[in-house]
Amino acid sequence: MRNTYEEKSRALKALDNILESLRNGVVLVEGEKDAASLAEWGIDAVPVSGRELSGIPAEGEVFILTDLDEAGNELAKMLECEFSPRRSVKKVDSSTRKKLGGLLKLVHFENFSEKLEKTKKELEV
Repeated sequence: MRNTYEEKSRALKALDNILESLRNGVVLVEGEKDAASLAEWGIDAVPVSGRELSGIPAEGEVFILTDLDEAGNELAKMLECEFSPRRSVKKVDSSTRKKLGGLLKLVHFENFSEKLEKTKKELEV
């Protein structure tokens, strides 16, 4: 747990900045439960499991929020390879998933909503 007012303020600001970026980009997640959890915070996410990746439209900044486990890491690499070469994509970001994992103590994005709510309460100053 973060101790000082300053540490809590910095962590909360970082979290809010990440959430705002996600709301303005294309967010790719593994499954429907992940997408539903992010939707509770106003983030539209596209589940990729079982879909033809070439059929997923993307432009601007693309965020890859796959789970922070071995399967999620492999899928993140595959998604980077698929979306990076697209002309309509300015940037593919897979580092935000690790930042969120650290801030929220999160491994599976289906738990995003509950972990975010708990962390925000801990960071209230």
